[in-house]
Amino acid sequence: LRRHAIDTEAGETLDLTPYSIDAKRRRISIGGKDVELTQREFDLASFLFRRCGRIVSRDALLENVWNLSAAVSTRTVDTHVSRLRKKLDLNGANGWRLAAIYQHGYRLEQV
Repeated sequence: LRRHAIDTEAGETLDLTPYSIDAKRRRISIGGKDVELTQREFDLASFLFRRCGRIVSRDALLENVWNLSAAVSTRTVDTHVSRLRKKLDLNGANGWRLAAIYQHGYRLEQV
């Protein structure tokens, strides 16, 4: 059921300039140019973009993207977030920033 939340968005296209998320093709493009992402990176990016402006906890990401219990102690979320920042240029240059919120999680925000 946790994966169902991601799967129900299949066929939807989300446009957040300059990003375009095509859930059916499982592709994210920046200004029309596709970015190579792993399946997990796509799931994480899609989850964050659909909740832009809101703080998303590491526990919520583990449960919804990885299907892991929040009780599991792992740094995989932080590692994947770091990779997404680099691949999608989420440092503010494109008008979007993926910010770490100390002791809470992450927030994807428009700059």
